[in-house]
Amino acid sequence: MQTKLIPDSAFLTGSVSKDKATAFLAQRGVREGYIGLFLGETVARADIEKIIDLIERIKVHYAQKKVVVFAAPYPDPDVAKKLKSKTDVTVIGMEAYPEMMVGVLKLASMVLSGRYHPCIFTVLAGVPLITFRSSTDKNEGLIELLNYPITETIFEDISNENIINMMNWASENRAQLDECLQKNVPPLVATTLDGYPNILSSSE
Repeated sequence: MQTKLIPDSAFLTGSVSKDKATAFLAQRGVREGYIGLFLGETVARADIEKIIDLIERIKVHYAQKKVVVFAAPYPDPDVAKKLKSKTDVTVIGMEAYPEMMVGVLKLASMVLSGRYHPCIFTVLAGVPLITFRSSTDKNEGLIELLNYPITETIFEDISNENIINMMNWASENRAQLDECLQKNVPPLVATTLDGYPNILSSSE
């Protein structure tokens, strides 16, 4: 796959302070070190029992970590409501707090995402990322551009046991992932700035 970055202003998203992000999560009963889950169209439309099973497996393997489901307006809300009724996840509407996302994700220990922009926010936050294929090739392209060692997977095709194995690998190899992001994210941000020559001056 030959990948070329199309500038996306999400790469220019800033971050609120750690204190502000910590307070935001505390108001919702969440502490630093949680595991974030962004559904996305392909995940939200999967068998909900598979999603529930994954959450339960995460609780077993990462017993001290809260699972937070970040729900977008479509098609996540109905699925998120069902997950909340059947598990003890915390649900946060991601579209309501866009300015908070990078700062809040910096406090995660790991993020699983089937959505493209949350993948960008996660790598900007410098947090380990497990990606699921979306309805486009954007997630796959981002992983390729980052030369990221954890490949994109298809949620419906991969077993939850293998997802847990990928999460364990990410935890055990955090230093390698940190090095990858520190090396490869800044050039993507710079490329985005080059693609938006007037983005900063337009607000003056």
